[in-house]
Amino acid sequence: MTKRKSRVSKDNWPHKRYKDYQKELRDAASAWFESKGRPVTSSSYILAEGWKDNMILDEVHRYVVDNDVRPLHQWLHHGLSSQAMLFNLVVPLITRKDTSPLEAAFTDAGIPWPQGGVRLQLEVEDRNVFKEFDNPQPTSIDLVIEGTGPTPGEPLFVEAKLSEKEFGGCNPFESGNCDGRNPARGQECYYQTIGRSYWDQMEVHGLLNNRLSDSLFCPFASYSQFFREVLYALDKGGNFVLMYDDRNPAFISRRLEGDRGLFPFLFSLLPTEVQSRVHGITIREVFNTIKVGQKHRDWIDQFAEKYGFKQ
Repeated sequence: MTKRKSRVSKDNWPHKRYKDYQKELRDAASAWFESKGRPVTSSSYILAEGWKDNMILDEVHRYVVDNDVRPLHQWLHHGLSSQAMLFNLVVPLITRKDTSPLEAAFTDAGIPWPQGGVRLQLEVEDRNVFKEFDNPQPTSIDLVIEGTGPTPGEPLFVEAKLSEKEFGGCNPFESGNCDGRNPARGQECYYQTIGRSYWDQMEVHGLLNNRLSDSLFCPFASYSQFFREVLYALDKGGNFVLMYDDRNPAFISRRLEGDRGLFPFLFSLLPTEVQSRVHGITIREVFNTIKVGQKHRDWIDQFAEKYGFKQ
């Protein structure tokens, strides 16, 4: 009787389950690697060695190597790597000097595009923003889009997510060295004690003038990456953009009753004036605009197969 009730309650859950989404991605990656004859581990969606074979085009691999793009993620050889996905999606636009599909997708999504020509940079970091001078790996932005004209407009700071289930959390909390309680304005925060300025930036940009400062729980404990990257964009006078997979229920699940998921939840915690500088766009929206043109016919259908986007 108990088992039957449990089954019924699971069937009544109205949202897509993450494990079903993950299986879709794994199956697509496995099929693509097999079709290309690329060596894999016993997990058929993970390459046996190196990450070159995770790139659809050789020119993508050459660009990353020649431009010394770093940090390269530990799991770049994984078929579900968001960094590999972003390289496959964006680098051909850079190498072929054709950012018009990206501009069209962002504009259609209501995201202000920088003025004049644009420059795209991968894996951008600045230790000065949070005074991360002692950190082996400071806060890093996946993609920065900057205007190059005389009036460049506001830059865009893009975080790409594919199969992830979370935004990265705070190391002291995840290591068991912090209990996760809200230190208000940083007085009891380990990072504040050693000189990093995460809480100072929260104060400067008004993120503590709402319920974030009243919560019992520290906003950085489980969602450090989200708040750091939003603050990074604000510090640089730009906009933060989350590029996510609309099939991934961890980040957003749309229903008539209202959206749920990490992105709408964390967005709701931001002050109104900050919300106007935080945006979302789906991988599918970018994919669709690239597919419309002619310059990328040699790889865009491969991208669809590799990541399971139905044609």
